[in-house]
Amino acid sequence: MRLIDVTTKQVAEFLGKPPPYAILSHTWGDDEVTLQELADPAARQKQGFAKISQFCATVSLRLPNIKYVWVDTCCIDKSSSAELTEAINSMFRWYREAVRCFAYLQDVSLQGKCEAGPEFESCRWFSRGWTLQELLAPRDLEFFDRDWKLIGEKQSLCSRISKATGIQESALKTDAFHEYSAACRMSWASQRQTTRTEDMAYCLLGIFDINMPMLYGEGEKAFLRLQEEILKSFDDQSLLAWDAESVPASEQVSTLAKQPSCFRGGAELMCRPSSSEPLVITNKGIRLRLPVLSEPTSDFTIGLLSCSTYGDVASLVGIRLERSRDGSEVYHRARAPLYLNSMMPIHIHGMFSSATTLTLAPKTALGNPKRNVSECWLDCSRQGCTVLVAYPKAQWVHNGKTGTSTWTLPSTSEDVFESILAVTRKKTGKRYAIRVKLQPTDGLGKVLVQQLEEDIDVQILALLNDAVQKSVTSDSMPGQSKACDVVARLVPTLLRGRWSTSLELQCM
Repeated sequence: MRLIDVTTKQVAEFLGKPPPYAILSHTWGDDEVTLQELADPAARQKQGFAKISQFCATVSLRLPNIKYVWVDTCCIDKSSSAELTEAINSMFRWYREAVRCFAYLQDVSLQGKCEAGPEFESCRWFSRGWTLQELLAPRDLEFFDRDWKLIGEKQSLCSRISKATGIQESALKTDAFHEYSAACRMSWASQRQTTRTEDMAYCLLGIFDINMPMLYGEGEKAFLRLQEEILKSFDDQSLLAWDAESVPASEQVSTLAKQPSCFRGGAELMCRPSSSEPLVITNKGIRLRLPVLSEPTSDFTIGLLSCSTYGDVASLVGIRLERSRDGSEVYHRARAPLYLNSMMPIHIHGMFSSATTLTLAPKTALGNPKRNVSECWLDCSRQGCTVLVAYPKAQWVHNGKTGTSTWTLPSTSEDVFESILAVTRKKTGKRYAIRVKLQPTDGLGKVLVQQLEEDIDVQILALLNDAVQKSVTSDSMPGQSKACDVVARLVPTLLRGRWSTSLELQCM
């Protein structure tokens, strides 16, 4: 690592652990000083040298014990591809380990005021790709205007920085930004630019804790390589949750995004650990197992990803797919927006054991016991379970005060009424799929409870609230009981580790 002596302006090289140093974050101009030029007296006439001198003076004033600084323009030998690769892969760590980072905003001026005006949010520094890691990596970051007057610290400017960048304040205030989903972190770079196409990928290496070689000249392939490395290293399917509708009609839609701008809507996405077998990247594309849904309003197949929106863990996020024309199990991303379904599950207290027959009494049982059953109630609140969701959803009502559940029977000629429930044990957290069959008889109703499967993934919510709609409205399967048959058969497709459909997403 090369460092500049703040007094002599000479470069010193350290092979082991370097001494404490300050680091500069800035946007490049047309008159910067390179490593080879720094020792040349003629370079002292350049604006870039004046920037370095003022930076050293400011460090000496604010950090008198710091004797060295690092500046990217002249501390890297860019004529050496090996050194450039090492520097880019190390840069996030260098900013992280600096005693303090000084962000120089050349297009902002306090002009004697106590705080910067709106030009702070619109300054060029917030629009460049490389400055994203320079914002997130340092533990101590201060902003200076073009005259090297202190604008403020990152912590005190957190709200304004969040407004300018779209980065959540919680990610700016702590070091835990790596906990945010891949799609969310990509969204932070979605409106930034770099001079070279490849740098749009290389500037994100530290954000995702990825190392890879630099291949200038590969163009957009650099961003594809970055995404592949992320998928190999982390269990985060939100990286597939980008807006394919934004792909121009003249371009082919790929499984992976071509640039960070495709993730502009990713700030609200959070990832969940996937329960399926590991994703595999092949020379033909990406092979992974996903629960799939049929979309009644289109010919698309929806592959549900292991992610949701922040604040709604029950929400569903999926990618719309088109099956290969040869009829194989190969799917392609469709030129269509993401599938987003925000649903808040109804909560019904109850516990049903396998192969158990329960009796439901009419709510007006003290009245005429001979009349037909129209509403039944079931008090299972003492069993320590919660029903996450029920199908048909509209027929279940929960009374929070009494802990009872009311089932309003539909007006139909059928003699048997059925429902599918997803319940969870509070102690163990295990989820079960339950099938309930009600047969009204002489004013009383007997319900047969059948446990279909256990250990259901949260995606069961999609099955019960969305996928069955096609079955319910289908002329070939009329009637509620037959619809429940369809649901019962589909339940195993959503079990952890037992996805029934293996998708091969082609991205080449």
